[in-house]
Amino acid sequence: MSFTDLVDQLDTYLRCLENLGVTKEKYACILYPLVEASIPEQILIAWERERNSISRNSAANTHDLDLLIQFLRSEVDIDDDTVSFFEKTVKFNQGRYEVNLQWAEGHPKLLDLQFQSEKRLNTMISKLISTGKFDSYDKILKEWEQLGIIEPVPINIKGVNLLQQKCRYLPHRAVFKESSLTTKIRPVFEASAKDENSNSINQGLATGPNYIEMIPSILNKFRKNRLRVREIKIYRHCRVVFGLSSTPFLLIATIYHHLEKERNDIAVK
Repeated sequence: MSFTDLVDQLDTYLRCLENLGVTKEKYACILYPLVEASIPEQILIAWERERNSISRNSAANTHDLDLLIQFLRSEVDIDDDTVSFFEKTVKFNQGRYEVNLQWAEGHPKLLDLQFQSEKRLNTMISKLISTGKFDSYDKILKEWEQLGIIEPVPINIKGVNLLQQKCRYLPHRAVFKESSLTTKIRPVFEASAKDENSNSINQGLATGPNYIEMIPSILNKFRKNRLRVREIKIYRHCRVVFGLSSTPFLLIATIYHHLEKERNDIAVK
């Protein structure tokens, strides 16, 4: 069940209880923990932050339940805004979908994290050199550049130096898996990285609804038909970065958008 469906179902149950003449004072202490237990983990973390910022008693009461329901409804509205933003900005360009990152309304102040990123880069380079794995890691980044996955940040576009604009630097590290037959080393980007004086990029992004939980049913539908699968510079990503909190939504929303646009037999099924 999606988060939006969960909130809709909760509203239905509340109306039923009211129609039966059951007061909030009677069902609040029972319903509150049940609703909390049903919330997706990411939403639950946000709710706990919200709840901790409000003076409250330790025991659940009608005030707690009202606040929780109000919070859940506001989260649904935010998700709707994120989906609307996606639909308005998604583009199909030269065989690829282009999507925009949406910043959350009222997000905390974000620093560029350039110092932290460079510090971590220098530490990682020293470690890679000492272990004899620098060339392997460097080769992967060069392959990414050739494939168009990353590109050097343009220094001058129409007289504008992009490095002097609002840039967000992503710290990254090398992850090794010697048992892998295909990818023994890969870069992992840490969009949740921050320090005591700054917030992470993930804290500023609008993550959108959690479509990940719907992937199994989508994959099962695809299996009904036969499908063929086709085979220190500063870079910016040309594709969505796995590790950003909004990436799961953007990925699944793009699939939905593509299926809605195609409207062929496979898409309908």
